[in-house]
Amino acid sequence: MHGWNDTYPLAGFIVGNGQTNNYLDTDSQLMESLASWNMIPQSLYSKIVANKCIYYWDEVHFPNPNPPICADLYDQAMDLIQNLNIYDLYRT
Repeated sequence: MHGWNDTYPLAGFIVGNGQTNNYLDTDSQLMESLASWNMIPQSLYSKIVANKCIYYWDEVHFPNPNPPICADLYDQAMDLIQNLNIYDLYRT
């Protein structure tokens, strides 16, 4: 045995970036987040959901199961946020 018994009164902790798996953690979360923060209109998000569009980060390369309209919907969303820093929305 080590001969020591340290204990820590852990009451909680913060996770800075909770992504653990690109395939599971990025599936359409960007669009849902953009809609939740009102950075894209709800009507655009509704179309994304209705067409079952799935978007992954650039470095994730999976077969694209999306219908062709999803690329256009993605472009529309990206055009709306192109001048925003999505990681710092409170700063002007």
